[in-house]
Amino acid sequence: MWEALASIIKIFLDKYFIPTVISIVGSIFTLLVLPEKFSWMIDKIGKLPFLILVAGIIFLTVYLLISICKIINNYKTNLYLTSNANEQKIRDSENDIDGFMTYLDGVSEEERELLVKLIKNDNTPIVQKGISYNIGRPSIFDTKLIVKTQNKDGTKLVKINPLIFYKIKEIYKKYGSISHF
Repeated sequence: MWEALASIIKIFLDKYFIPTVISIVGSIFTLLVLPEKFSWMIDKIGKLPFLILVAGIIFLTVYLLISICKIINNYKTNLYLTSNANEQKIRDSENDIDGFMTYLDGVSEEERELLVKLIKNDNTPIVQKGISYNIGRPSIFDTKLIVKTQNKDGTKLVKINPLIFYKIKEIYKKYGSISHF
């Protein structure tokens, strides 16, 4: 019987070393300090089964506490990672906004005014007038920022790309401008 107990203890020591040691020590300590009025349990089931019962109860208690600690740590870690991810998204969003506004700093004043006009009229297409290209400056008409179309009568219309419009509108509402100037 002691050999069977030793093989069971070996399995638990391999996988659950700390809870097993605590439960063995705790069960021996319980046997030593057990008051006389509870000795009837030892007489009824025997010393070894009593040690196994107490060790099992202590093991389950210790294992439950360890599991609760792990769950709490995982929750804290996930909360921390989620918080960091949200902060990173905000920083990335601010960097994207700053980069976009910096790009628009480089376009002509007329093109910025056109974008503001489109924002104010909720992106309703407007007639494209003669475009004066500034040499050495980027133009919004060379990007996917502006969608160009033509009426049946041949009038050229422009509007902000719908995929980008709401972001530009959000920038305009937040900063009161679409560029740094």
